[in-house]
This record gives sequence, structure tokens and C-alpha cells, in this order.
Amino acid sequence: MSVIIIDAKPGYGKTLLMTYFSYKNFKKKNPPLKVWFTEKIKRKKWVYDISEYSDFPICFKKAKKGRTYLVYDNSGTPVPVKQIMSLKWRIFDLILDNKFRPNANFYIDEIQQKYDSMEYKDFPDSIAHYFQCHRHFDNNIYTNSQSQSRIIKRVLCLGEEYYSIYSFRILFGFVFMHIRITYEMHNNLESNSGNTQVDFEDKRIIFRIKKIGNMYDSKYLRHLQDDSKKYSTTMFDKLDLDKNDLLNSFFPSDEEREYIKNMRY
Repeated sequence: MSVIIIDAKPGYGKTLLMTYFSYKNFKKKNPPLKVWFTEKIKRKKWVYDISEYSDFPICFKKAKKGRTYLVYDNSGTPVPVKQIMSLKWRIFDLILDNKFRPNANFYIDEIQQKYDSMEYKDFPDSIAHYFQCHRHFDNNIYTNSQSQSRIIKRVLCLGEEYYSIYSFRILFGFVFMHIRITYEMHNNLESNSGNTQVDFEDKRIIFRIKKIGNMYDSKYLRHLQDDSKKYSTTMFDKLDLDKNDLLNSFFPSDEEREYIKNMRY
């Protein structure tokens, strides 16, 4: 049971890789051969084990005409559904008061949007305690960020595996990723003895983009602007700026500063 941290530049497939891990975990709990044998040979509906919690929607089985799936609800009762999705969840729910499904996996996309490393004083002890105890509950926690420096240190220091995506290519319908896996924090690579050796593993992952890429919406954050007002402006009319233009550009008014400071996002 591990805390897995993924970092990469924007557009390098952080969320795609995390979705790939969720797909692999889903298949472990619902082996395709066992599903096929149960439904085709035994003529019995397979009840899918869903214990993948994510803060963005992941679709494991899409809706098909005339097809229903069986999954366990929160009480452990099999219920029919048209498609199989990840369980809706937030990092703010990751507290010891909540008992999750057995062998649960958690997926936190862009963790710095919830708690940036500069907000370390605001990070709740209750969430930090769950991170510290996750192994006792047989949980894996996956999270990603554009840089490890943006992740709260109380989370970062608990990582067992750090995945850095060095290259990302899509060719002939396949994703090719070059990943370096390290087993300690980047800012701890140098010890007091001056030794700069670090335990790492270079790995290449290949998978079909159509399979994994269609499991989630890569631009789901666009809905943050659903109710935003249209920005209205004009073109510049000269190459130089007068003093008022410069002051307006570098120093917002007190009203603007307060408005921006108090925005929810």
C-alpha cells in the first residue's frame, strides 16, 4: 500500500497516467477472464468490485444498448447500473471518521489546487493523519502536480514512489511515456555525507490512447468558467504606455486587489 506521487510539465499526461493506474487496479479486482467465464459459461451476472475513489469522473465500463452491469452499493447490495464509474470523492473526505470500501484506491488530480505547498499552515491535521495511516487500511493514494515543489510537504514526505514523466508521445494511436521512478523526495537527494546517489528506476509505459483517453474528460476544468462574464477590452493604439497605463498594469486598485484576494478560485 503506497502513496504514489506523479509530477510532470503541463500536457505531459499526468492525469492520463493516473487514469491508466485506475484502469489497472480496476482490472485486478475484476479480472476480464473471470468476468467472461462467469457470464458466458456459468450464465451468472458478475458483480463488479468498485473501490476506486476519484475527484474527477473516470468511466471503466461505458453504457451499451441493452446492457446493464451489477455493482455493489454502499450497503454491499448488488444494484444494476448502465455504466461503471469511479466513486465520487474529495480530498476533504479523507479523514478517519470515514470508513471506505475495502482495498480502496484514491486519485487526487492537481493536488496543488486543493492545498498548495504555500498553504501548509491551512492543511488539516485530520487529512494528514489519514495519509499517515493509509497502509493500515490497505489503501493506495495517487496524486499528481506540475511540480513536487507545489505539493504540501506533509503529503510529499510520505510518498513511497515518485513518478516523473520525462517524455510523452502519441504515435499510431499509442501513448509512449518515459518515466523515472524514485523512492525518496527530490529535495532529499543529497545526504549529510554528500552522497548524491539515489535509488531510481527508468520505465517506459505504452498503452492505447483510445482506451485510456476515453475514460475521462481531459478538460473537465473548463466548466469553472460556465458562469463567468465575458471579458471586454480594446486594442492598444500606440507602442508606448503613459504613466496611468503603467500604474494600472502593475498596481491594481484596492478594490480589485481585495476582490481577487477573496475569490474562491
